[in-house]
This record gives sequence, structure tokens and C-alpha cells, in this order.
Amino acid sequence: MSRKALVFSPDTLRFTRRFDRVRVLPLLARVQGLAGILAELPCLPETAQEIEADLRLRSLFGSATLAGNGLGLDQAAAALALPEEAPPQDQARREIFNLARACRSVSRPRREFGVLEVSESLVLKTHALVVEGLDYPLTEPGRFRMRSIEVGDPSQGGSFVPPRHVQDIRALFAELCQWINSEPLRHEPPVLRAALFAFHFACLHPFDAGNQRTGRAVQAMILAAAGPRFLPWLPAVFEARAPLESFRAFLDSIQEGSDLTPWLEHHLAGLLSELARLKARLLAPLERLVLLGRLRGLRGRGRLSGRQEDLLLLILETGGPVTLRRVLDETPFRLLYRERTQHTARRDLLRLAGLGLLRQEGQAFVPA
Repeated sequence: MSRKALVFSPDTLRFTRRFDRVRVLPLLARVQGLAGILAELPCLPETAQEIEADLRLRSLFGSATLAGNGLGLDQAAAALALPEEAPPQDQARREIFNLARACRSVSRPRREFGVLEVSESLVLKTHALVVEGLDYPLTEPGRFRMRSIEVGDPSQGGSFVPPRHVQDIRALFAELCQWINSEPLRHEPPVLRAALFAFHFACLHPFDAGNQRTGRAVQAMILAAAGPRFLPWLPAVFEARAPLESFRAFLDSIQEGSDLTPWLEHHLAGLLSELARLKARLLAPLERLVLLGRLRGLRGRGRLSGRQEDLLLLILETGGPVTLRRVLDETPFRLLYRERTQHTARRDLLRLAGLGLLRQEGQAFVPA
């Protein structure tokens, strides 16, 4: 059901940290804890670079997609591979290209970490990079919005009207910068400080076009300055998975008198889910080494045959689940059983399950 649009003005837009501590702080602690563990987790340099590049691509792609860009992931990757001195001419690829330029500092290696000073000049420069060379009517790079707009529509669950007049936008933006840089906010966990900036920047919606991309770029800069590895790219990645849910959580918060609890719960839960995916990805090579060591031990004690080991590794590569029929009929599994009976294949699956290497679910077997 659509809600009546809330109209923001200098009298109604307040920069606040009001949220339910009991509901939000445990989530925040879990995000901080997992992000800290992953930042310290031993990782081969080439693996870290590969993951960083993939998260960067998915983050920039997600941010552009949320703004209506229609490129596919492979097309976005091609746009990111272009040299900076040769920007693409078509709008969709230029949007991705610009966003990458705006986020250069996020990818830059750092020797020191700290608290990013968020200034009007930083945000205006970021916006100018985001919209440079793009055909957005009424939009000037690095200039505040000069007209009244409404954000959202009934299909998204509602809408809101950000401050209408440029003088109000300018004054409120200066107030936002002063607030986010104040001592109390500088001592907040970076994840929370970055989220608070993103929420209030969205309320202000200071530009005609490029607001979401600019806001997410600055949010990533705040996180990158604080040092947690991989984390700066994750907000845009998870928001792109569930854009309507993110916007509706935002609407819930502004409709409840700027109680940030609904939006912060959604935001932190999304970060936690992405960190869990990242954890599985980082641990996969280590888990495989542990598994291979265990398999060598089982074979050395005569508890596992070479064929059974090969079957397990094939199942792990394909991701399962597998059934007896699939093992007998489908490549590459059937190559192991060309001269074997159905009984042998069934025995191998049951043996792997008995050793705790597979788990049986009805007629299927999945990695344990």
C-alpha cells in the first residue's frame, strides 16, 4: 500500500542517530566482528586481488543498475577495462566508466587509516565525476539541484519530497557535513558512520541526477579510509540484490519520525549476508587444503579408494546435489563407472556419506 509522500524541509529534516539500540547494536557488533576477522584472515595476494576486483565490479555494476543502467555484468566489466583517457561515447558504458573514476580512492592501497573528513567540495567533486559527459537534462556536474522533485512512486511502496529550494539544500548540506564530522560521529564505528551518512544524504537528495551513485561512492570512501578490507564495496552489492526492500526500509524510517531502526536493521543484515558470502569464498581454498589432507589420510589407512576420492572431488566441483542415476548417466561422473556396476556406484556414494564427506537427502547426496 502506497503512503503519503513525506515532504522534507529545513524544519522537518533532522540529522539524527536515533535508533533502537537493543535491535541494532547486536547486528552492528556482528558486522564489525566478521569484517575484522576477514580483514585479518591469511589470504594469497593473487586471491585477494581477484576478490577485490570482483567485488569492485559487482559494486559499481550494482550501483549503476540501481540508477537504471541496463548493461549486463560482462558489458560493465568491458567498460571498466577501458583506459581513462578514452571514455566511452554511449551513455550506459559512460555511467560505469564515470563511477569507477569517482571511486578511484576506494581501490587505492593505503598505509594509514583514519576518519574521512566529509566536505562539500569532496561530494561535489564526486558528483561531477559521476555525471561528467552524460546527457542528464537540468543536471550540472557538481552543482546542487535547482528544482523541486519527488523520489519514489507507488510501485516502490511510496515516495518522499526532499528539500525543494537550492538555498535550503545548500544550508542543510553544510549542516550534514558539520554533523557527520563532529566528534561524537567521528568516534562511531565506521560502518555506522558510513550508514548514517548514506541515510541522511538520501533524505537530502541534493542533485537532479546521480544521487545514489554519489552517495554510495562517498559511503565507500568513508569505509575505505577506516581500513576494513573488502567492506567498502559491499553496500551497493547487497542493495542491488533487493532494491525495493532497501527503499521500503528507508521509507519506514523516515515515516517513523526519522527512527533509523528499520533501515539500519535492513542495511546491517544485508552487510552481514555479504560478509558471510565473502567468508565462504575466502575460506574455500583453506577448506579444500584441509579436505585434501583428510582424504590423503583416509586413503593411507585404506578407508577410501582412489575412485571414491575422484567421485567426491567431482561432486564438490559441480556443487551437487547428485543422485545415483546422475552418477551413472552424466559426464563427468559416468566416466568413473564405465566398467562398473550400479551397485558399485551406490556403494561409493554410501561410503562417502558414511565417512561424513557427503550428506544424504532422500535420493540425493550433497557435500557435507
